[in-house]
Amino acid sequence: MNKTVKNLLQVVAAIGVIAVATLVNCHLKMRPGSHLTFCKSHLKDIGTAMEAYSTDFSEKYPSNLDQLVPKYLKALPECEAAGKVSYKLYTGQGPANNPGYEDYYYLECHGQNHSDSGIRGHYPAYDGISGLLERP
Repeated sequence: MNKTVKNLLQVVAAIGVIAVATLVNCHLKMRPGSHLTFCKSHLKDIGTAMEAYSTDFSEKYPSNLDQLVPKYLKALPECEAAGKVSYKLYTGQGPANNPGYEDYYYLECHGQNHSDSGIRGHYPAYDGISGLLERP
């Protein structure tokens, strides 16, 4: 093999190593934010299931998330950051229901699961009036 071809192969190999290292670094940096994106998506899915349930049950929301499975959700989703089902549901009157609506729900990702993304505990959240609530 001639010297030029060897040098060319070495350069291509070096560029490949640099490219792989850059991709791995980008992937590792992306992970905390991707957990938050998945969590927000799960909250929207649960919110959609809550509305479908409400349609079937005379505009009333379920009293707990387990009532959504399996008809409205295949299973309750896990928060990627928590590694478990961390979604908590509040219904009816309560501190989350500031306007005092008679039939109301509020979902939150319960815990400090997204502090690495700069999100305070028990957020993101979702309610039937405002939709997705990323921060207090």
